[in-house]
Amino acid sequence: MSDETSKDELTDGSSGKNHDFSKFFDDAAQFGGDFHEIVDEELENIMAEVDTFSFADKKKPKVDENGMIVIYDEEEGIDATDMPEAERVKLTYSGKSIGAESTGDDSGDDDSEDSSGGFGTDDNLSSDDGKEESAEKKKSFLSGIFPVKGDSAGEVIRKIVFLASTAVFIGAGVMLASTLLQQKEAQQELEDIKEMVTTTVATTINEEGIVETIPPTSEEREEHNESLMNSFAEVSDNVKGFIELPGCDIYYPVVQWTDNDYYLTHTYDDRINKAGAIFMDFRCVLSEEYISPNIVLYGHNQEDGTMFGNLKYYKNNVDFYKENPFVTFSTEYGVGDYVIFGYFITNVYPRQDLNGEVFHYHDYINVLEDEVTFNWYMEQIDRRNQIIPTVDVAFGDQLLVLSTCSNEYSDSRFVVMA
Repeated sequence: MSDETSKDELTDGSSGKNHDFSKFFDDAAQFGGDFHEIVDEELENIMAEVDTFSFADKKKPKVDENGMIVIYDEEEGIDATDMPEAERVKLTYSGKSIGAESTGDDSGDDDSEDSSGGFGTDDNLSSDDGKEESAEKKKSFLSGIFPVKGDSAGEVIRKIVFLASTAVFIGAGVMLASTLLQQKEAQQELEDIKEMVTTTVATTINEEGIVETIPPTSEEREEHNESLMNSFAEVSDNVKGFIELPGCDIYYPVVQWTDNDYYLTHTYDDRINKAGAIFMDFRCVLSEEYISPNIVLYGHNQEDGTMFGNLKYYKNNVDFYKENPFVTFSTEYGVGDYVIFGYFITNVYPRQDLNGEVFHYHDYINVLEDEVTFNWYMEQIDRRNQIIPTVDVAFGDQLLVLSTCSNEYSDSRFVVMA
C-alpha cells in the first residue's frame, strides 16, 4: 500500500476508485471476536467490485478456486515474495496470513498477527483465552481457601477455622515425626553405650555340671570403671558418673549442669533431644574431699523404656524387686554399689494430698548430715514405701535417689531409694 493511501482506504489500480475501510475498524471495535464474519461478508462484496489490487507489478492478480489471491505459482511466473518490503501487501483473513512471509506450499495455519497491523488470529485468541481461564481457576481456588473482600461473616469464619485446622494438623505431623526420630536416636544411643560397657566375664562349671559366672574382682571392676569414665570424659566434662541397673536396662553416663533444666532436653553429649539425659541435681557435690550424703538423679519416664522409663517395673512388684535389688553408681572416685530399700509414688503439689502435705525428697541433699533430719527423712520414706525393707539404713550411710515422672495422676513422681 502506497504512502498516499491511508489505513482506511484501498485504491483500485484501474479506476482509481477509493474504497472506504473505516467501517471494518468500527465493526472490529464493536463486535470483537465476531469480526471475522463481518470481514468475510465485506471482502466478498469488495472482490466483486475490484478488478485488481495495487501490487508492485500492477498486474491483475490470479485468484484460485477459493477466491484467494495466488502469491506464488512457478508455472505462471508469480512470486510475490520477491517484492520490496515497502510494496508488499499482506492481508490477514479468517486467521490465514497472505503475504510475503508465506510460501506457495504453506497452508498458513500457524501464522499469527504481524507487525504491519493485520487482524489478530484465532490461535492468539485461543492462547489468551487459555491463560485467562487458568488464571481464573487459580484465583477461584485461592478465594475458596483464603478470606476475600465480599465474603460473608460466616464464610470468613469458616475459612479461618479451616486454615487454623490445617496449620495445627501440619504442626502436629512435624512434631510427631520429630519425636519418633528422637526416640529412635535415644534407643540407638542406649545400644551403643551398652556395647561400650559390656565386658567379658569369666565362667566355670561346678561339680553338678552347671555353668557359673565368676564375678570380677574389685581390682578388675576399678580398672573397668576408670577406663569407662575416661572414655566419657573425652565426650563431655559434664559427665560425673555412670549408672547401671541391668534389670531395667539402664546403662547411662550421669551428667550435671548448673541447673536442673538443661539436661531435660539435651543428651549427655549436648545434642538436643526430648529424651534428655540422666542427670544429677545441681546441688549435689562430688569431689575427692566431699561427697553429698544424698545423691539425687533424674531421668525422663520414656514410654519406650529408655532413660528411667523401666523403673516402673518395680511398682507393686515385689518379685521384680527381689530379682533386682542392686544398682551401681560409679564415679571417678570409685565404684558405688547400692542396695534398693524402698520405692514410692508421691505428689508434687499440696492440692494433690488430702492433708496438703508434700514430701520434698529431692531437697534433702547435704542436710542429711544432721542425724535428726536424717531420721525424719527415713520416717517419710517408710510412710510411703511399697515394700517392707530387709535392709537396715543407718545414719551416715550414703543414699542414692532415682526420680522420674509417674502417670498415676498429673504431676506425680516415682522414686526409688537405695
